Order: sequence, then structure tokens, then C-alpha cells
Amino acid sequence: MTWEFFILELLVKLKDVLGCCVMSDLPIPHIKFSDGGSVIHFSHANGYPPLCYKALLSPFEIDHTVIASLHRPLWDHSGEPDSLRSWEQLGDDVQGLLPEMGNSVISLGHSMGSAAVLMAAVKKPDYFHKIILIEPVLVPRFATLILQALPSLARRAWPLARQTISRVDNWVNRDAVFAHFRPKRVFRRISDEVLWDYVNSGTVIDELGNYKLAYTKEWELQCYLKVYNCWELFKSLKVPSLIVRGAESNTLSRKAWTRLKKISPQSEFIEIPNSGHLVPFEQPEILASKIIDWIDS
Repeated sequence: MTWEFFILELLVKLKDVLGCCVMSDLPIPHIKFSDGGSVIHFSHANGYPPLCYKALLSPFEIDHTVIASLHRPLWDHSGEPDSLRSWEQLGDDVQGLLPEMGNSVISLGHSMGSAAVLMAAVKKPDYFHKIILIEPVLVPRFATLILQALPSLARRAWPLARQTISRVDNWVNRDAVFAHFRPKRVFRRISDEVLWDYVNSGTVIDELGNYKLAYTKEWELQCYLKVYNCWELFKSLKVPSLIVRGAESNTLSRKAWTRLKKISPQSEFIEIPNSGHLVPFEQPEILASKIIDWIDS
């Protein structure tokens, strides 16, 4: 099998799975939301495929070409989850995608996706005009060292890991998917419309006709276990940047937020009220408006 045939087969299968415009002219899998104007690039969070972010990204489609990375858990031929050794690979993927887009781009990232954007921006600042980091994941160095040294223990002892691998991931139809997720506390501030974006874009039909998560829990767990310590990167960041926190976030703590302001004084910082780590889904219109105002300033 030639390399060109392999890429073509991959992209065709991705199009079938995601039901969107998967571009075949670039080597890094991605999707295009709109075509026109300067480029807005988006990098999604762990467990949330790009089309889940329709409410956030649709305002940008008016004046921009909006393109979203597909991270490795959504690649059809990405291999087993343990092929992901570090989030640095995700940053390299973003770095590999952007040169084909022409002039420097504006890049948005959420959670793990913001880490990928940050890593690419530090390595290749000329690729970026501005970046927006939404709820970046910032963990203590000792935590990443423990995860690297004792992954088996982390799988058993870390509540997030246990919760991820034990979650329900198969349903008879999408109404059942919605009914399963609607009462979840993590989604309590998300509207029905946005939750349906997650249900419709985050599930695929399996060979038995049931609905399963497009972003498997095995891949999601691997991404958690390979979390990257991003603190030092902010000291080297030269690209104009806006950093966003959900005011009630339990991921980007108040203590970490305060420390980040000291480490990266060149960045701008905003908090979005009545939101947490899932602020792109909880307050998409407000968040998009704040980002557009900052881009245009």
C-alpha cells in the first residue's frame, strides 16, 4: 500500500465517521467549518470532538475560514492509545498543520487543545498571529512525574482515571445518549441545544447498530495519563495571547490562575462568569464575543 493510498483511505473513513468536511489536501487530519477570510484554527479538548463546539465557533464563521484539528484519538489509523507517549505529539501535529494555511493564523485551544496550541506557539511563533488559551490544563510537576513513573497505579488510584474507564459508552439510540448525559452534574450549565451537539457529534454507530462514543474512553484515559507540565512554556511564550478561565473552574484553580498571571505578564486574562472548565459549552456566545473583541482590538 502506497503512502498516498493510506492517507486517502484514512481521510475517507474520517469523513464517514465525522459526517463533516475532512480535508484531503493536508497531511494532518482536520475539518473545515467555513471558507472565507483569514484563518481561525481550533484545537479541541480531551473527549470532545470539534463539532461539539458549533455554538462557540459559529460566530467566527461569518468573517473567517474556521479549521479545527482532529487530535490523534479521532484518527482512524492512529494506532492503540499507548502510541500516545506525550501531549508533545499533539503540539507537533498542530505545528505540522498550520504552515499549509498560508499566513500566520489565530489559534484557539480548549483544555488539552490549548496545551497543543501553546507548545506549537512556543516552538514556531511565526506560525501564529494570536492565540487564545481556554482553560489551559496546569498541573504540578510532581503530578506529571508520578503519572510517568507509576501509570498502573494512577489507573487504579486516580479517581478521574477510574471514572473514565468505568463510564457507560454504549446506547441503543441518541435519545438514550441524551437522557444519559442530561442529568450529569458536569453538564448542568449546558443548554439542551449544545448538549445535543455533543450527543450528535460525539457518538457514532457501531457494527451492531448501537451508538458508541466516537472518542473512546481508552483514548480519553491515555490522554489524561500523558498530561503535560506546561508551566515553563508560558515563560517562553512570545505570541500575543489571551488566556480564559471559567470563573467557577475546578480545573484551573484560583491559585494556579494567580500564579499564571505572574509567570506570563505579557498575556491578557479574562474570566467568564457562571462557567467552569466547560466554558466553551456553558457560555459559548459570551466567550465568542469576548474573543472576537480581543482579536479585533
